[in-house]
Amino acid sequence: MKDKMHIYYDREGDFLEIGIGKPVVGYHIDIDEGISKRIGEKSGRVVGITVLDFKRRFDKAKELKIPSSLSVKADSYYDNKNDILCVEAEGKEYWKNIALPGGIVIDIAKDGSIKGLEI
Repeated sequence: MKDKMHIYYDREGDFLEIGIGKPVVGYHIDIDEGISKRIGEKSGRVVGITVLDFKRRFDKAKELKIPSSLSVKADSYYDNKNDILCVEAEGKEYWKNIALPGGIVIDIAKDGSIKGLEI
Protein backbone atom coordinates (compact mmCIF):
# COMPACT_ATOMS: atom_id res chain seq x y z
CA MET A 1 0.00 0.00 0.00
CA LYS A 2 1.33 3.46 -0.86
CA ASP A 3 1.52 5.68 2.18
CA LYS A 4 3.59 8.44 3.69
CA MET A 5 6.13 8.02 6.44
CA HIS A 6 6.26 11.15 8.61
CA ILE A 7 9.47 11.66 10.54
CA TYR A 8 9.79 14.25 13.28
CA TYR A 9 12.98 14.72 15.29
CA ASP A 10 13.51 17.26 18.06
CA ARG A 11 17.28 17.74 18.28
CA GLU A 12 17.22 19.66 21.54
CA GLY A 13 14.97 17.11 23.26
CA ASP A 14 16.47 14.12 21.37
CA PHE A 15 12.94 12.88 20.63
CA LEU A 16 12.13 10.82 17.49
CA GLU A 17 8.62 10.18 16.23
CA ILE A 18 7.78 8.22 13.10
CA GLY A 19 4.19 8.01 11.88
CA ILE A 20 2.69 6.04 9.03
CA GLY A 21 -0.17 7.37 6.89
CA LYS A 22 -2.57 10.14 7.80
CA PRO A 23 -2.67 11.14 11.49
CA VAL A 24 -5.43 9.28 13.33
CA VAL A 25 -6.83 9.23 16.85
CA GLY A 26 -4.94 6.68 18.85
CA TYR A 27 -3.05 5.82 21.99
CA HIS A 28 0.48 4.80 23.01
CA ILE A 29 1.62 1.48 24.45
CA ASP A 30 4.97 1.49 26.24
CA ILE A 31 7.24 -1.29 25.01
CA ASP A 32 10.35 -0.22 26.90
CA GLU A 33 11.41 2.74 29.00
CA GLY A 34 11.13 5.78 26.72
CA ILE A 35 9.90 3.76 23.70
CA SER A 36 6.25 3.42 22.73
CA LYS A 37 4.23 2.37 19.73
CA ARG A 38 1.17 4.33 18.67
CA ILE A 39 -1.99 2.33 17.97
CA GLY A 40 -4.84 3.62 15.79
CA GLU A 41 -8.02 3.66 17.87
CA LYS A 42 -10.31 2.42 15.07
CA SER A 43 -7.95 0.00 13.32
CA GLY A 44 -6.15 -1.37 16.37
CA ARG A 45 -2.96 -1.40 14.27
CA VAL A 46 0.40 0.26 14.80
CA VAL A 47 0.51 3.70 13.19
CA GLY A 48 3.85 4.93 14.56
CA ILE A 49 6.57 4.88 17.20
CA THR A 50 8.05 7.35 19.66
CA VAL A 51 11.60 7.12 21.04
CA LEU A 52 12.85 9.41 23.80
CA ASP A 53 16.61 10.05 24.16
CA PHE A 54 17.07 8.56 20.68
CA LYS A 55 20.67 9.47 19.83
CA ARG A 56 21.88 9.18 23.43
CA ARG A 57 20.37 5.70 23.61
CA PHE A 58 21.77 4.18 20.40
CA ASP A 59 25.35 4.62 19.19
CA LYS A 60 24.42 3.81 15.58
CA ALA A 61 21.84 6.63 15.65
CA LYS A 62 24.65 9.20 15.84
CA GLU A 63 25.32 8.51 12.15
CA LEU A 64 21.76 9.40 11.12
CA LYS A 65 20.96 12.58 9.25
CA ILE A 66 17.49 13.32 10.54
CA PRO A 67 15.79 16.55 9.50
CA SER A 68 13.51 18.13 12.08
CA SER A 69 10.47 17.27 9.96
CA LEU A 70 10.05 15.20 6.80
CA SER A 71 7.37 13.29 4.92
CA VAL A 72 8.38 10.74 2.30
CA LYS A 73 6.46 8.43 -0.01
CA ALA A 74 6.62 4.91 1.29
CA ASP A 75 5.30 1.42 0.67
CA SER A 76 3.72 -0.22 3.68
CA TYR A 77 2.31 -3.65 4.34
CA TYR A 78 1.19 -5.61 7.35
CA ASP A 79 2.47 -9.15 7.85
CA ASN A 80 -0.47 -10.76 9.67
CA LYS A 81 1.34 -14.04 10.25
CA ASN A 82 4.23 -12.40 12.13
CA ASP A 83 2.26 -9.34 13.37
CA ILE A 84 4.73 -6.87 11.84
CA LEU A 85 4.07 -3.56 10.10
CA CYS A 86 6.74 -2.81 7.46
CA VAL A 87 7.23 0.65 5.94
CA GLU A 88 9.88 1.41 3.34
CA ALA A 89 10.70 4.79 1.79
CA GLU A 90 10.90 4.84 -2.00
CA GLY A 91 14.19 5.44 -3.79
CA LYS A 92 16.55 4.78 -0.91
CA GLU A 93 19.31 2.17 -0.87
CA TYR A 94 19.61 0.11 2.35
CA TRP A 95 22.79 0.43 4.41
CA LYS A 96 22.18 -0.99 7.92
CA ASN A 97 19.66 -0.96 10.75
CA ILE A 98 19.13 -0.04 14.38
CA ALA A 99 17.30 -2.62 16.48
CA LEU A 100 15.21 -1.16 19.29
CA PRO A 101 13.63 -3.03 22.19
CA GLY A 102 10.26 -4.61 21.49
CA GLY A 103 11.25 -5.90 18.05
CA ILE A 104 11.30 -2.46 16.39
CA VAL A 105 13.87 -2.07 13.60
CA ILE A 106 14.77 1.22 11.90
CA ASP A 107 16.44 0.75 8.50
CA ILE A 108 19.09 3.29 7.51
CA ALA A 109 19.86 4.34 3.93
CA LYS A 110 23.40 4.82 2.61
CA ASP A 111 22.98 8.61 2.85
CA GLY A 112 22.31 8.27 6.61
CA SER A 113 18.57 8.98 6.36
CA ILE A 114 15.79 6.75 7.65
CA LYS A 115 14.80 4.26 4.94
CA GLY A 116 12.25 2.10 6.68
CA LEU A 117 10.65 0.79 9.80
CA GLU A 118 9.51 -2.58 11.09
CA ILE A 119 7.20 -2.62 14.10
